Amino acid sequence: MQQTIEQLKDLKLHGLLDAWCEQHEQPTYHDLSFDERFALLVEREHIRRQNQRLKRRLKQAQLFMGATLSEVDFQVARGLKKAQFLDWAQGQWLTQHLNLIMVGPPGWQDLSRLYPSRSSV
Repeated sequence: MQQTIEQLKDLKLHGLLDAWCEQHEQPTYHDLSFDERFALLVEREHIRRQNQRLKRRLKQAQLFMGATLSEVDFQVARGLKKAQFLDWAQGQWLTQHLNLIMVGPPGWQDLSRLYPSRSSV
């Protein structure tokens, strides 16, 4: 068993290894057929790789996710209309299949250039 664990580590099949150890520890998996257990192992590895890929891409994108609606300062003179902004925040433009086009980084230029449009991307 130790040799198998080392081989899985060498192959970098960490999700499969974790699932396999979990199957050995919990007797509920012993009632499953080989194919069912193998499918669960492969699924765990696949999900781990998808999550790892997504995590890497989000990190590479360097998206700023810290802003909230409560942090928007409507007192700064940049043409931002509070009613229009809060209407966009409701997300109804999404249900109407509209796009929101932003020109320039928010807060840097005049935000009155934000318009929902019917063009598809």
